[in-house]
Amino acid sequence: MSYKLLAIEGSGAYGTVAKARDLRHGRRLVALKILREDHIDNPRVLSRTRDEAIMLTRLQHPAIVGVHSLDESLGRPIMVMEWLEAMPLSDLIDSHEAGLPIDVSCEMVAQASQALDYAYHTTQGHPPRPLKLVHRDLKPSNMLLTIDGQIKIVDFGLAHGDFDEKQADTVSMVLGTRAYMAPERLDGAEDDPSADVYAMGLVLSELLIGRPVKLSLNPRKQEQMLTQILDALPLDPLNLRARRRLRALVQAMCAYEPEDRPSHLDVCNELQTTMALGGLAPNVHAYARQIVKPMVSTRQRQPPEEHPCFDDVRFVEIPQPRLRIGAPHTMDPMLTEVNDERIRALLRSERWTSKLPRLRALLRDPAWTPAPFLEVIDLALEGGSSHFDPRKVAMCLNLLRVRPLDEVIERARDLQEHPDSLIANTARQFLDSV
Repeated sequence: MSYKLLAIEGSGAYGTVAKARDLRHGRRLVALKILREDHIDNPRVLSRTRDEAIMLTRLQHPAIVGVHSLDESLGRPIMVMEWLEAMPLSDLIDSHEAGLPIDVSCEMVAQASQALDYAYHTTQGHPPRPLKLVHRDLKPSNMLLTIDGQIKIVDFGLAHGDFDEKQADTVSMVLGTRAYMAPERLDGAEDDPSADVYAMGLVLSELLIGRPVKLSLNPRKQEQMLTQILDALPLDPLNLRARRRLRALVQAMCAYEPEDRPSHLDVCNELQTTMALGGLAPNVHAYARQIVKPMVSTRQRQPPEEHPCFDDVRFVEIPQPRLRIGAPHTMDPMLTEVNDERIRALLRSERWTSKLPRLRALLRDPAWTPAPFLEVIDLALEGGSSHFDPRKVAMCLNLLRVRPLDEVIERARDLQEHPDSLIANTARQFLDSV
């Protein structure tokens, strides 16, 4: 790794986002999305993280956050993204009790809707086929406005797409934030852009009203609550024709039945038509320079060392030498033997999952061999042992990513057809990473 941590921007259930300087590429500013250490032995989370990076590298749109690369160290994926001087729309909503300007709100949602239409229909592969990307977690905190007035959709960690390199078995699941989740998603409906349209309708309502809104999953109550939201929309600055169109659009976007909702492209076109009818000439750039830039410049950031997540992400600043496959390496034989025995003792522990931080600390010292991990893996190849634990085998393979020697690769090849799906999937991911 060749990064210098400058600030930790936030942390969630699966990862931490940090501002850093990329020392390998002209000291450019980047955002690092770092998977939390306690998830690196979860193949489903690992696969979803890698899928997110692959999907975003397929997309080149100004309203979608850009991804430079996907790095990996000590078995932990690190998504390297463009750094944005921006504020989430949730913060803008909190700072505008009477709602954001109608023209700015409509223009931002129009830009975002056009980007989501592009993400769903953009083609890839041979023969070309649509990516069919559905975000599945649209909400104000996952949409940013830069100081230059560009909307940016971020956090595609729960997104679903169709592409050849997909690792996760991304079936339709109840994923996302409940307050913005379309009713059909709770019934296990297929992933469809209409669910994102529903969430975008709620985002537009919140931008205009200046506070969070809520709809019911009961169709009768949903209609009543939607009427209350529509009545609260501050549309007086618009002429009657534009008011009716904008109200009707929000109502359609938040329709209970997915087939009653417009497409992303329809939303974009209707917003542009409504703004023209209402005599609106949105200047999001001017708004951002006046409102967003001061908010960004005065935002308080603590040194990364003072953030509670610093110990979990500081490894990105530590150079991690990678050995060439099959390359000889010089180590102190006595120290190597001592470290190997320490590793064996940690792996034999009944509470081995709690020993992962200690294991990773030992692996930072070059004086160790893959032997203790391969012994655990051999139990899986033998089968039938009462000590066999698929999770431990998967963890061993993930830890050995930092030393992918020929003997390790050979074991991984043996395991990629193992009857246990956790072991087989982890072995395939290991081979893909070397």
